This record gives sequence, structure tokens and C-alpha cells, in this order.
Amino acid sequence: MIWPGCELATTGSSPAQQGLFTLVGVSNGARQARVTWVRLDGALPQHPKLLAVGVPGFYVYVRGLCYAGQYLTDGLIPSVAVPGLLAGLETIRLIEGTRSRGHLKLGQDACEVNWPQRLVDAGLWADDPDGYRIVNYGQYNPDKATYEARLDQLKQAARRGGLQRAQRLTPEARTTIARKAARIRWHLPPEP
Repeated sequence: MIWPGCELATTGSSPAQQGLFTLVGVSNGARQARVTWVRLDGALPQHPKLLAVGVPGFYVYVRGLCYAGQYLTDGLIPSVAVPGLLAGLETIRLIEGTRSRGHLKLGQDACEVNWPQRLVDAGLWADDPDGYRIVNYGQYNPDKATYEARLDQLKQAARRGGLQRAQRLTPEARTTIARKAARIRWHLPPEP
């Protein structure tokens, strides 16, 4: 399951592939929410720290990454957000674990485990006065200032491109575009 607002991106040349964002769009006249991206290494599921916390811990960790990416918290997970990250664990019952380390009890309900503390103990999260902080978040993901600066650059570039395109339009095309824009702005159904 991908947490709302979370998409996976690899390295590449597009803004989304660079882990920055996708553009806000218009659909049926309604403005859509911003979609942000977090970077996940392809080897993340095999990382020793994540293997130590098991699949439910991995689930909580990735949801934490997605939360930090969506709300641009620079890796901070506020205490008030933690219950939302744990949602869904009540349906999981641990039937296997790493017995050699003895850190998961078999047959225990996943919601009975203190997952934030498990992630802190594993070195994936750190305690913070406001909640928890994802360790090394800024090493792999852009901080809020970088994200907003890049977003502003791309908005300006799009605006310049739109102005250049508008100068090439015929008067009839400009009228049609203005009419459609007004209908979208006022949430009117499309013209037949």
C-alpha cells in the first residue's frame, strides 16, 4: 500500500524522478492536491536495520517517510501524526519473527508493539522534542527550502513558456482558451 501523497521515484532527469515533485494540475475544474515524492533506495527492504524491525516496522517507516515528504517536515514526524502512521496495524498478527534476536513475540498483535520506539532502537528514527526525526532524511530527500525554491523556478519557467505560447495564438484561440478558463474557474460543466 502506498500512503496518500507518497509516490516512489528513482533517479533521473524529470523533476519527479529527481525526487522533487510533480506539478499541480486541474481536473474537472477542481485543483488537485500537491503530489510530493520521497526517494527510496532499491535495496531498502534488505537494509539490516529494517530487517531487524520486520515487515510492520518497514510499513511504519515508509509511511513516516511519506508523511515527511508530503508535509515537507524535513524528516520530523510530530507526535500527533504517529497514530495515523500506525493505522492498519490492528489487522496484523505477527506469526513469524527473528527468533535469534528475540525482539518480536510470535502470535502478538502488531498494534501491541511500540513501533516508534522499535524504530528508534533500530537507529531509523531519533527522539525529538516534537515527536520523532527520521535519521538521514535530508541525505536522500530535499529539504523544504530546496523543494520550494525548485518549485518556484519551475513555476516561473512554466509562466514564461505560457506567455511565449500565448503570443503565437490567434485571436480566436485566445477567446476559446479564455472561455474554457472561466468555466473551470467557476466550476461550470464543459460546453457541449
